[in-house]
Amino acid sequence: MPTNRVLLYENYVLDYLPESSHLILMNRQQKTPESSSTVFHIPRAGVTPIFRHISPRFGTLFTGVNGHASRIISRLSLLTFRNRTEPKWATEVRGGIEVQDFIVLIFAQYRGWTTTINGREFPLELNAVLNDPKRLLDALGYEHGDTSRRLYFVADFDVTYTDRKGVTRLLPRATLPATGEVAEPTKEGIAAILKEASKNGGSGFVHCGVHCMHELSGTSSIPEDDNEPIHFINTPDGSGSYETFIVGPDGHRIYGQDFLRYLSDLSGRTETTLTLSFDMCNAAAFLVEEVDLPYQYPAPSVDGSHTEPAPAPHSDNQLVVISASQLGQVAGEFGRCGAMTFFLTDTIMNSRTATAADVVQYMRARFQEHPIESRRQLPQIASRYPLTGRFRLLPDHYGVHSML
Repeated sequence: MPTNRVLLYENYVLDYLPESSHLILMNRQQKTPESSSTVFHIPRAGVTPIFRHISPRFGTLFTGVNGHASRIISRLSLLTFRNRTEPKWATEVRGGIEVQDFIVLIFAQYRGWTTTINGREFPLELNAVLNDPKRLLDALGYEHGDTSRRLYFVADFDVTYTDRKGVTRLLPRATLPATGEVAEPTKEGIAAILKEASKNGGSGFVHCGVHCMHELSGTSSIPEDDNEPIHFINTPDGSGSYETFIVGPDGHRIYGQDFLRYLSDLSGRTETTLTLSFDMCNAAAFLVEEVDLPYQYPAPSVDGSHTEPAPAPHSDNQLVVISASQLGQVAGEFGRCGAMTFFLTDTIMNSRTATAADVVQYMRARFQEHPIESRRQLPQIASRYPLTGRFRLLPDHYGVHSML
């Protein structure tokens, strides 16, 4: 049944069913009446939004239904659905198919890792990733027990997280579907979780805080024993060509084509957005040869203009890639977090109007403040189709991410 959804202030949505005698008011983060704990059915005669769940400071609301201004006044009836002892993941039906939105956070600390560069030993530990999950979950508005989006936390460390309601819990680690064991950020673990998370469709946000390397074509390995330090080795195959890949704590390489293949049938998605975020060295080079993303969002040029291709016809599935660095650049730290993660979430949480271009402009401006010129990263956002309006890590439940 067709509906007209109207956003009422920040968190609530009004559903107008043309053939129905009622309007439906629900929390914006609840997808359907069936998945909500409470839904407000509002007679067309109108209601006043003075009840426990909404601050009375909003008073009488004015909104638009079918393009006409409607004043919402008096009379509210509350419909409460049965309590579920077993929480279920919220779903939406798009194109006749039930889908689930998801969040995948992939991090590796590489505790005790070292490698040899030009005859010198260098540490490979990434300590900033220990704080990145909290920043991202804050920006995503995650709450413990939230069933509106499925969360997969894949890491080689634990995180205790306090959500915006003040609830503090250990963040559950993702488990391998086949065995139920905790999924580590290894090649096997990343592949299994990406396939599991995306198999039912839906929009998704995937963030990686791992090592991304640009090395001679060949193989990578670590010693089989558990002694520290763990010495990471790249062995060239003699071809002289270079490859860009991410590497997990198992020492195995994951190439961009593999990463995309793990995400189930992107070409078959409809009305969804997949956002991939890479806070790592050489980030922009990881997928550059694997997917066509013609819409680039760099900082404005000196004359204040942006270089973007003309809009083109598109299908319903959007792909967005956020990259912390260009080929040959190191991904740095800021505020005890990955620098891009810090600046990205800073913009998301503190601006209600920032576009993709605004976000990149802000991040690049902050990186220009770095005292060492060679550490001034050039983050970018690229997309399959144009991005318009406010930039979000994950689209709201009623539209495709910032697409024309």
